[in-house]
Amino acid sequence: MAVTLYTGGCRSGKSNLALEMAREVSESVCFIATCVPQDDEMHLRVKKHQQERPSSWRLIEEPLNLAGAISAVDRKNFPVVLVDCLTLWICNLMCAENDPLGCENQMAIEAEKIIDSARQYGGDVIFVSNEVGMGIMPVNAMSRNYADLAGRCNQVIAKGADKVIFVSCGIGIKLK
Repeated sequence: MAVTLYTGGCRSGKSNLALEMAREVSESVCFIATCVPQDDEMHLRVKKHQQERPSSWRLIEEPLNLAGAISAVDRKNFPVVLVDCLTLWICNLMCAENDPLGCENQMAIEAEKIIDSARQYGGDVIFVSNEVGMGIMPVNAMSRNYADLAGRCNQVIAKGADKVIFVSCGIGIKLK
């Protein structure tokens, strides 16, 4: 049992490496997707991601309650859970109609719930998340808040993970 975090910039190859790791561990994988497509371009991205993974994998689409989704997976049938991705989940939480997420302390609590669920699950859990804090300072308050929340989430997940892999140019660099 291990918790692994793949992080890196957009289009860095982190999802591909996470898929490879999941395939290496088991043929029975539960894929938890957090994306809620809002436009045609995002629908195309989702379709491309769906084509990249085996059709035999179980799919759970969960935009908000990741801890609950992880807890609901039957470890005997699915020894691996792959969550893609945490940064879209954060966006979903920020835009939630009921009680939107707004501060780093709330984010830390939500990320701790996810780590706790991953540990209680007892199998391998692989998280994918964008590293958004390596670029320029965002221009507006909402974008800065998003970067802060993503940074806090990644810190909490990385601290609780057994392995952390930073991905750049399709190459994974082991951080932990």
